[in-house]
Amino acid sequence: MVKGRKQNSKINKGNSRDSRWCINISMKSKPVAEKEFVVIFDLDGTLFRTRDVVLPAVKSALKDAGLPGAKDSKIISLLGEKTDEFCRQLAYGADDEQLSTFIERLGHHEIHHIRKKGTLFEGTKEVLDELKIMGYPIALCSNGSVDYVEFVLYTMDIMDYFDFISCDEKQKTKGEMIKDIQNYLELQKGVMVGDSKHDISGASSIGMPSVGVKYGYGDISGATYKIKQIDELLDIVQSLTKDS
Repeated sequence: MVKGRKQNSKINKGNSRDSRWCINISMKSKPVAEKEFVVIFDLDGTLFRTRDVVLPAVKSALKDAGLPGAKDSKIISLLGEKTDEFCRQLAYGADDEQLSTFIERLGHHEIHHIRKKGTLFEGTKEVLDELKIMGYPIALCSNGSVDYVEFVLYTMDIMDYFDFISCDEKQKTKGEMIKDIQNYLELQKGVMVGDSKHDISGASSIGMPSVGVKYGYGDISGATYKIKQIDELLDIVQSLTKDS
């Protein structure tokens, strides 16, 4: 999502993306945190109300590319997939030119709708604020493209909350991406907060507890904990770290 766009990235001033991990990882200096426990968030459907942006953006991009429309349920079911897979499934049957047009126009329409309609879920900034005050390092782990993730974070004014951002268009699993975050921050304890099977299974694959958000768009059936509102996360984090 949001491809082919140039943007100055404040997260990279003095800190280029580190090729020791992969080209699609962004980071700041290692944080000096009071808590040796990282809280890792997914973006779409967890912090950001993606539905309001992606539905009109996809429908407009499909029309621009001369492709058949897609049902809302189909589009929403693909949230959480890697960008290339998301686009391929929505543009099923497209030739190379149509697929290229769809991807380019999707980025254009996403930018427009993020600026016009983009919002965070209620309580998101307050929870991020509280976690910072409590001394927890915070990371982001998304299957979205770097350009898309950065654009959302800057537009929603939440970039500065994150000590590490991992977003990957290649074939790393969520579990591998979470492990990269742990390794970089040198913190083996943490929790993954998300709304999809990828978030939950990724955490499970490395023995990390997960919090599934019921207000999101995906399958959280295997989550260690489930919450209806994001502010419920604070009690869970405190209970997981009460002895540390």
